[in-house]
Amino acid sequence: MAIFSAQRGIEKKIQKLKPELARKIAAGEVIDRPHAVVRELLDNAIDSGANNIRLEIFSGGIEKIIVKDNGIGLSKEDLALCAQPHATSKIGSELDLLKIQSMGFRGEALSSIAAVSRLKIQSKQRQAKENHAWCLESEVGLEDRIEPCLIHEGSIVEAQGLFANFPARRQFLKRPATEAALCRQVFIEKSLPFIDIHFSFFSDGEKKLDFPETQSYKERFASALGLEKSLGLLHELEGQDTAELPEWRFKLVIGDPSLARTDRKQIHIFTNNRKIDEYSFVQAIEYGCQGYFPNGLKPIAALFLEISPALVDFNIHPAKKEARFKDSTAIHRAIHTSINRFFRSFSFKAIQEDSLEREETKHQYEFSNDFSIPTSDQHFSKPAYRGKESHFSPSFPGLESSRDFEGENRGNHAQPFQPIKRSHIDSSFQKEHQALNNASFTSTKRGLEKNEKAAASFRYFGSYASLFLIAEKNEKLYIIDQHAAHERILFNQFMQKKAQSQNLLIPQLFTTKDKNEDSYLESIQDELQEQGFQIEKVAEGKWEIREIHELWEGDLEGLFSEILKNKTEPRDLLRKIAENYACKKAIKDGSYLDDASAIALITESFSLDDPHCPHGRPIWTIISKEELFSRVKRS
Repeated sequence: MAIFSAQRGIEKKIQKLKPELARKIAAGEVIDRPHAVVRELLDNAIDSGANNIRLEIFSGGIEKIIVKDNGIGLSKEDLALCAQPHATSKIGSELDLLKIQSMGFRGEALSSIAAVSRLKIQSKQRQAKENHAWCLESEVGLEDRIEPCLIHEGSIVEAQGLFANFPARRQFLKRPATEAALCRQVFIEKSLPFIDIHFSFFSDGEKKLDFPETQSYKERFASALGLEKSLGLLHELEGQDTAELPEWRFKLVIGDPSLARTDRKQIHIFTNNRKIDEYSFVQAIEYGCQGYFPNGLKPIAALFLEISPALVDFNIHPAKKEARFKDSTAIHRAIHTSINRFFRSFSFKAIQEDSLEREETKHQYEFSNDFSIPTSDQHFSKPAYRGKESHFSPSFPGLESSRDFEGENRGNHAQPFQPIKRSHIDSSFQKEHQALNNASFTSTKRGLEKNEKAAASFRYFGSYASLFLIAEKNEKLYIIDQHAAHERILFNQFMQKKAQSQNLLIPQLFTTKDKNEDSYLESIQDELQEQGFQIEKVAEGKWEIREIHELWEGDLEGLFSEILKNKTEPRDLLRKIAENYACKKAIKDGSYLDDASAIALITESFSLDDPHCPHGRPIWTIISKEELFSRVKRS
């Protein structure tokens, strides 16, 4: 391997590189593959004010890339300068870097493309006379040529033979199909925020994508992801700075949980129309979805943020893929809050529409203080294994014990279902119902009023495998996950209960990195205390944890490191504690519920404003009569 080692200690003279070689090396920082050419040319076309942009690539962009637009065009004088290094019309001084509003601004794109390919630009200014256009041909090592040409409007920019004069770079290009896929991805990313522009993409002469002008981000997002038939599963939200003179605002497209993915590849962040990698905003989107997307699934989403150019710096990455924000905390909070509020209202609306679609007067079980019971000729059998019998108590008089949910093993022998006597059911249920009404931590009065009809009546059939409760409601069969339902009820009660804290005998010290972290902690200090955590600043960059939530388990220093790193909201911190508590205390799989307890659990479940467990799994699945008939081939 020594033959490939770097040569060290050998005296060599410093020499100035030839201009052509220097341009190629510099161009390599901007143009590394065909999709980089596509990125730069599309930026220029967008900046030209075009409303129709066409991209054509051949052999994955290695052979040729063409971008056509109907923008304002270039004069002969501008055309002569456009391919020179650091020549741009976007900025003229350092102060202009603080108010960048164009897609391009460095003045190195066309120069870099000309350094690694044969560049040809045909352009006509809008105010120019008919058939009065110019063509520039530029190639490194050769003098630029400008000649008259015929073009109807706008510009046509063509880059041929990418890296043909730079073999060291060309040999590392991938197969044409791979390069074409990257070009396609850049095309989609550039077209997403500009819904007022018609974009079309051709590969080897075949049209691959076509995005007409549209009125909403949701429609463009659906077209880009091939979800035109699922437009109703995409939702468009918005938010803005609450200051008297707002400095930022956003629109957000987010998909229904049914469109969820296992990765974050379809979470897109755009700031002032640029696609950037900004994990804090991705995290804000995920935080907002907590409790609505099951099993760690990720949403599909696109954030379109408009912010004052003075508050963001794009000049920190060669491909402008990153940005530096002066303060993104308020934006993070607004994104998270708007998503969370939407899904809460969306879930409530869904359950209301399902539960209130008809008056419920035909059921055998009507859960008021008086209701009928199944006749003795109805035969339902208990599961062969009953496991632990649990007595569900919807009132949850205390949060400190789970004894109410655990009983003795009832044995392994099934007992045939015996209808409980009316008097026993009445007294048992009335007792449970009274406890529910008197509970201090059950659903709020407003929520109960809205859901009164939802829980009014249903028919309870029994349980299956000591896991699921079976009930009929609105002529539909509900299969209810008893653990998930109980978990959501406990979670709601916990979140509505005032946080209880405990003093640390010895306050725990932790440090911050800079004033920004100190400022963030100061901004959430009061809210943290409301959630059971008291912290005090004892010196610059030094804080003490003096009180913690009584149910917190884990590393405190690590907790606050996470809060600072991810800008965790105090409410989210409490949510994590509540999720952990509810999961541990909820009825376990295999725990058998007596009928009165099952009835009480179902009643409370139908009163929930969100039929999902805290982790996002649905509490129940529904089978309609029509679906059941279809499964057994009945008409």
